[in-house]
Amino acid sequence: MNSIDNKKRRKIGKVILIGCGPGDPELITIRAQRFIHQSAVAIYDHLVDKRILDMLPETAEKIYVGKKKGYYTYSQNQINKILVERARQNKGQIIVRLKGGDPFVFGRGGEEAEFLAEKRVPFELVPGITAGIAAAAYSGIPVTHRQANRVLTFLTCYDDTSTQDTDPIEWDHLPKGTLLFYMGVTNIGFISKQLINHGWDPETPVAVIQWACLPWQRTVTGLLKNISQTVKEQRIRPPGIIVVGSVVNFRSKLNWYETKPLFGVRIIVTSSREQAKGLMLGLEQEGAEVILLPLIKAVNPSSFTDLDQAIKNISQYRYIVFSSQNAVLFFFERFYFLKKDIRDLAGIKLMAVGPRTAQKLNERGLKDFFVPGEYGKEGVLRFFLKMTKHQGRVLLPRAEMARDTFYYDLKAAGWKVTMVPVYKTLKISFDGKNILERLKMTPRLTYVTFSSGSAVEAFRQGFSHKIFKDIKKMVKFVSIGSDTSAIARKLKIDIEAEAREHSGDGILKTILAISKNPS
Repeated sequence: MNSIDNKKRRKIGKVILIGCGPGDPELITIRAQRFIHQSAVAIYDHLVDKRILDMLPETAEKIYVGKKKGYYTYSQNQINKILVERARQNKGQIIVRLKGGDPFVFGRGGEEAEFLAEKRVPFELVPGITAGIAAAAYSGIPVTHRQANRVLTFLTCYDDTSTQDTDPIEWDHLPKGTLLFYMGVTNIGFISKQLINHGWDPETPVAVIQWACLPWQRTVTGLLKNISQTVKEQRIRPPGIIVVGSVVNFRSKLNWYETKPLFGVRIIVTSSREQAKGLMLGLEQEGAEVILLPLIKAVNPSSFTDLDQAIKNISQYRYIVFSSQNAVLFFFERFYFLKKDIRDLAGIKLMAVGPRTAQKLNERGLKDFFVPGEYGKEGVLRFFLKMTKHQGRVLLPRAEMARDTFYYDLKAAGWKVTMVPVYKTLKISFDGKNILERLKMTPRLTYVTFSSGSAVEAFRQGFSHKIFKDIKKMVKFVSIGSDTSAIARKLKIDIEAEAREHSGDGILKTILAISKNPS
């Protein structure tokens, strides 16, 4: 490596061997994220989480080289050649090699680095959290503990056809501490038999962890003498980690991950990625598996005529009520486009229906606005209904074709209200049959969240009548508020629960409440 001069380095890309950790994408390091954001090419394995791939630049070339038991897209030799080819094709660029766990712990990262060195391709290594350590930790098992052991051994055992002469594991010399077996789930019977035959107590505790650090992680425990039967009965399949040793007993006290409130629950979030960030993070922190299924996107309205007229005469309004994040985003984009600034809002009272909408006002440097104690349009409506004198006009920046009753309720109460379209929503198509198959493949308690009436309509339209009948049997629906629920009922969708706070946080609290007491 040191013999490659700077001029040579500039004529070839650099390969970064990155350990992405197991399962949970938040286990990836900051250094790894930096290289991923800079990459021109990504060559990735089967166990690399999709959310890590989402960190890649849109322009990055993505090459899948995953391996599963019995199935290979590329041989290791082919993968090595791809690394070198892409480095030579992308001069001065970053090529990331994304591997699950740690590249140098049973990850063949050493072989790839050696090949790169031989071909004089510059490379760096970013270690990752290895699967054995993380799997045990997410199952509440400390791999070392002063009261149990101080020795930790990493092994791989994926071949039960070994003979005494060919077996790479020296079973007679394994220290009596914690053993972490990678790639050994299908041969758990062979492993147990070998350990017992070589002096291990048949009563030694064992844990087998499938799909470690993911919301569908499964952990089964037993003893060396019976763990093989337990794994068979519970239908545990690869990928998995085997932990052998007395430290497994700590799981009964330290099982923190699989006891989270929403662990084992699947949530389908139908908002856009940007608007769903807070809700998704909250759900994941509570242990849920989150599937993002954006159903609508906001774009400019069909015409700016009414909005431009309202902005040019903005001083005639006493109140501006923002009912969504999109209303804030699109209103101010046009506001500044027309050469207006914050001073033009002097004397106008801004109102936001909830904290997320308020946050968007904050991000635009606006601090003086009102958020009702009761989130949602109902809270804003009560504010106006309490005022016996109608002081000034009200501007409602809305979605085009908005059908909520808020506008009409205000007018009925005697207020002079102007409703202007600031954006319109377009429905995003999706494969309804694919969604059904995914739900059938891994049955579990599933909620679908709706943050708008448009999302409800888009969801219903994405399924045929027959498929939707099956979907309704498999999921429960949660709505952000009464307007959204009303549209759902018109489409014969039963709402399991409606958020009291009309926000992402309100949806999260609602799901937490009903999951504790499922009907």
